[in-house]
Amino acid sequence: MFVTDASGKVMAKAENASQPSAFAKWLEEQADAYARSHPSTRVPLIRAQVVAEGEGDERKATCAELDSALSDGQAVLLYVGRSASDDDDKQARLTASASRKFEKATLGSKSAAEAAEDVVLLRLDVGNSAHALLAKTLGVTKIPTLLLWAPRAGKPVDLGGRISGGALAAKLKKLPAPSAETSDQKGDEMGDE
Repeated sequence: MFVTDASGKVMAKAENASQPSAFAKWLEEQADAYARSHPSTRVPLIRAQVVAEGEGDERKATCAELDSALSDGQAVLLYVGRSASDDDDKQARLTASASRKFEKATLGSKSAAEAAEDVVLLRLDVGNSAHALLAKTLGVTKIPTLLLWAPRAGKPVDLGGRISGGALAAKLKKLPAPSAETSDQKGDEMGDE
């Protein structure tokens, strides 16, 4: 038995899977370790699917979910954080720790989760090279941070990594409603099917 991360990298291996009590203890330890490094957030962020292409300075990263939401004129909240890994250096460990604290405090807010109901919610993990490249392309210099695009906005507002859950909820509630044009287009598309 193995525990792997999202990319398939083996994070842990059960040494004594044939002994039920030892295996159960190992599973519990793995679940606890995962819960500590990946706190659940009330704001239901979805890990973005990022594709990186090219070599060297020509390398570019794209996210179809982000591009689609922005072209449709939807409000988007993009969280840029970092998950912990055994291979992390000291700076990466500090960034992962700061991300965990931010996730528990701000993204764990019930009011922020309620206010984010009509917003496209995406997550980038800069521990992944493609995600890190996209974050850099978007101008992110400090982790953790939140970027917020209002409906039909060309550029995001950088909310930083120190905003409280209540302040995030207030910002999300102030977002303008999607334009009637966007709603009419969606209605027409649904009627065409």
